[in-house]
Amino acid sequence: MSLTIKRQNHRIHPCNASRKNELLSRLAAQYDDKKILIVTAGAAEQIIVPEGKNIALVNDETLAQAGDLACDVLISYDLPEKALVYMARIAKSRDYALVLMDAEEQKRLYGIETLLGRTIIQEVITGFEPDFGIAAEKKSKEEAKARRAARDEENARRDERPKRDFKPRLDTDRSKAKRDDRGFRDDKRPSNKDSKPRFIGKDENGKPIFEGKTRERNHYIDGTPRSDAEKAQRTPYANKPKFFGDKTKSAEGEKKPYADKKSFGDKKPYGDKKAFGDKKPYGDKK
Repeated sequence: MSLTIKRQNHRIHPCNASRKNELLSRLAAQYDDKKILIVTAGAAEQIIVPEGKNIALVNDETLAQAGDLACDVLISYDLPEKALVYMARIAKSRDYALVLMDAEEQKRLYGIETLLGRTIIQEVITGFEPDFGIAAEKKSKEEAKARRAARDEENARRDERPKRDFKPRLDTDRSKAKRDDRGFRDDKRPSNKDSKPRFIGKDENGKPIFEGKTRERNHYIDGTPRSDAEKAQRTPYANKPKFFGDKTKSAEGEKKPYADKKSFGDKKPYGDKKAFGDKKPYGDKK
């Protein structure tokens, strides 16, 4: 089957199904000086035919029986199930073949383009933009491109702003004296190292608990303040309580001298032991 229609005159106008009659009126007004044939595969009751002497409406069965029927502009109100039926449609047109395609009919387009051997140009008419297919993808790409352009313009304006002049960081560290002058950031922490420990509370055994331990209190006993006599003792652990099992250390003068221990000479000499030769020879064993 040979086609006389040029590729640029064979177009698909995607639109939503609810607006097909509006788009049909727009196309009929555009080609009002030509003979227009409207073809449908379904019921013709839902189609509103525009007024005009040169406009006719038929279905695929009537078109197949009318062998000599021809037109200048063929408008397919919908796409048929079979691709051969659509090929019989466009064979009746001399100049233009236009298709009104909705979302449900989009799946039938692949078989038609396969049989035709080429793709059909899809053109979206302004004011009838659909929410599906290539037109929706194209619209989404255009919106994304506009957002990227706005973002790049904003970044360019941000780069043109004068930058703040930051002072360079000192290479030398602060001295310890400056750090000490600042004091503590937390008011609860003591700033004086010689201050007395703060009473926190008591543990489960009733023993007082303090924030720090110094020699000012008996921390091993009950936490009471120490007297001057207790502070003057030789060791800070002199008031440590004695527990069961501790052995009392004797004074240095009561230690037994080393001479009281048995000397090494009191041991039996090695000669009192039986000599090795007293053992029975190996050959005497059974």
